[in-house]
Amino acid sequence: MLAYLVLLFAGLVQAAPAISVTPAEVIEGEPVTVTVSGLKPGQAAVLHACRMWDLYPTGSEAYHSRTPFLADSTGAVDLSTARPQTGSDQDQPDPSRPFWSMVPVTGSIDAAPAACNTDLQPGVVRLVIEADGQVVARGVARLLNHAPGVSVTEVRSTDVVGVFAVADRGGRRPGVLVLGGSEGGLFTARALAPLLASHGFAALGVGYFRGAEQGLAPLPANLELIPVETIERARRWLAAQPSVDANRIAIVGVSKGAELALFAAATYDWVGAVAAFAPSHVVWEGIPPIDRPSGPAGSSWTIAGRPIPFVRWSYAAEARGSEARKATRRSRLTEAHLESLAEFAGDVEPATIPLERSRAALLLVAGIDDGMWPSAYSIERIQARLARRKDGRPVKIVRLSTGHQVLGTGWTPTTTFNKETGRLQGGNAQLDARAQAEAWPQLLEFLKSQLR
Repeated sequence: MLAYLVLLFAGLVQAAPAISVTPAEVIEGEPVTVTVSGLKPGQAAVLHACRMWDLYPTGSEAYHSRTPFLADSTGAVDLSTARPQTGSDQDQPDPSRPFWSMVPVTGSIDAAPAACNTDLQPGVVRLVIEADGQVVARGVARLLNHAPGVSVTEVRSTDVVGVFAVADRGGRRPGVLVLGGSEGGLFTARALAPLLASHGFAALGVGYFRGAEQGLAPLPANLELIPVETIERARRWLAAQPSVDANRIAIVGVSKGAELALFAAATYDWVGAVAAFAPSHVVWEGIPPIDRPSGPAGSSWTIAGRPIPFVRWSYAAEARGSEARKATRRSRLTEAHLESLAEFAGDVEPATIPLERSRAALLLVAGIDDGMWPSAYSIERIQARLARRKDGRPVKIVRLSTGHQVLGTGWTPTTTFNKETGRLQGGNAQLDARAQAEAWPQLLEFLKSQLR
């Protein structure tokens, strides 16, 4: 009888709210399941998430997200099946939402609870459940930028400025060169090289101009007249590492880095594979320094000291876009690029990247709402150009329902590039995250299959 009463009493006592994270530690980009238990059936609650995240061009700052939801009939919430209560008909169950929807704490209208916002360490996401104005549960997720055993080294030499990441184990593995975009410096290199190394590659993120990271001499200050030989020097450095198979080297590039990667593939026979995210089919005019008197720049790239033919930039189209942006906040640089292609139509053929010369397998990824430049249109032009190629190397095309920010894992903050923030690059934070989560495993599979 006593045992029966104990069991009955235990059934009447509700367990305290708790957060479960499975697995508790993963490499960024791998799925994480967050569940909450111990709430009252139908209870409204908010899941807060806080972490340190990258501050451009270097450093980090605190980020925070809030995801409201209702507990189910058992007092539980599984983010993979529960729909967030944001008031938007577009929101569907999404286990990654607390991670990609974070915004900088500074200037945010949504205050992070103190329990979430203390002692933040790299890779650690602190989770807090708030209900009825009180913190009722805490948890931790660990999204690592690189696996245990991966070494990350900043490279500074006369030939190469970059970030080298490789697993500390014996044997030679395929090499990957990583090229960031017009942000310059090593921002993209530091994010992607360690992740690729965690998946079995020896990755060298290559700096090719300084951008805002002015401490990276001897790199050029601006994205103008950059030697394509920078890629060849990086290849030689990577191939010389004892952990690298010199016969298996690919390039991953995004935006201007994709433009450079594709031109390198058309120039060097050693390029076995290129993954080009938000690519261009032509070489564009470079980007002059802000303090230069008004006037055109030169080519983005040179080879053997000679500028590569390029499509000139329509400053008149840019000025029209600037006026429209003031009025609507919806003007984007894609329209100025398309107007430039039309205005300087005679530039296009000489500036078109001759990919029919390339022996590389290609993965081409673009957002159909790219607001930075017409990458989806460029993919169409690249496909037409590749019809001339006779070697039968594979070409995979991925078109995504988002904007310019197609390279990432989908599990880190994408809000920085949301078009509502003023960086009008198409898509939005949610679409960017979904697109990245779709493209990231395809990138890994492409590299593994082509560098097998």
